[in-house]
Amino acid sequence: MCQPCSIVLKGCIKCLSGVACQLCAPRFFNKNGTCLGCDAIVPNCNNCSSNGATCNQCKYPYILVNNTCYSQTIEDIIGGANNNPVPPPPFNRTEVLPSGQTFIAIIDKNGCNQLQTFILGKCFRTIANCQVYQPTGFCQICNTGFLVTIFGDCVNNNTRLRCENGFWLNKSSDSCVKVSITCDWFYPNNGSCFNCSINYKLENGLCVPKVNCTNRQFYSNGVCVDVNILCSTFSSVDGTCLSCFSGYFLSEGRCLRISSSVQVNLCTFPCRTCFSERLDYCFSCSFGFQLRNARFGSCIQIRY
Repeated sequence: MCQPCSIVLKGCIKCLSGVACQLCAPRFFNKNGTCLGCDAIVPNCNNCSSNGATCNQCKYPYILVNNTCYSQTIEDIIGGANNNPVPPPPFNRTEVLPSGQTFIAIIDKNGCNQLQTFILGKCFRTIANCQVYQPTGFCQICNTGFLVTIFGDCVNNNTRLRCENGFWLNKSSDSCVKVSITCDWFYPNNGSCFNCSINYKLENGLCVPKVNCTNRQFYSNGVCVDVNILCSTFSSVDGTCLSCFSGYFLSEGRCLRISSSVQVNLCTFPCRTCFSERLDYCFSCSFGFQLRNARFGSCIQIRY
């Protein structure tokens, strides 16, 4: 049964009874009757002369310079890419950082500078204490005593690696920082919001209500809610009291009168304790009732 030469001998298009190849296919060259890939002589070569002595074309993203394939994708120290042709290494190139500061990059044979590592044809930022890199440039395995973080770099074993939902990891302080409750989705490396909760919209990186509330209200669940009448300043996110008017002090988010903050047994039912100048403004509730919200001052019946 006759079979194509390429089946019997890899890369061959004309052969002698399955023993030796007379003519090799493109991207191969003939060496003593055997077809070898062009990159066997010149690494990363895609097409070459019939004897393999000269590379005619390099694999993407490499470029051909003096019969050698050099990386065409060069990422500088801030992660940007430069796709301009690279002269034969070694050579120096001046990089300009966003700050305006200049940096003398020493380019190696792969087209990488001294702060980069060559991985599968691309130059990536060198990650301290990384032993094995992923093809994306992130670290896959760190040196002993270090762990891979969610950001793909290496940190000491006793460093915090991740935060619970609703928090982002501040690597500079190794702490978890709470994200605004109005934010649905955020960037885990800096906590900035890119998608807001329902009834909120994104403006200048912040989630603001889609409706306009007064300067004594905050937005909650689609409506504007009045702030505690004793609050001087408050959080526009959830109405939490931050400071009180003169004659009152702040206690666990509430403003209480310095002399006598409540009237016991004089409050309007179902208040148990209340604001002395407004007896229906509850600080606590009678049995069977609970505060609708500690900032609202009204009691609702508990349903069992």
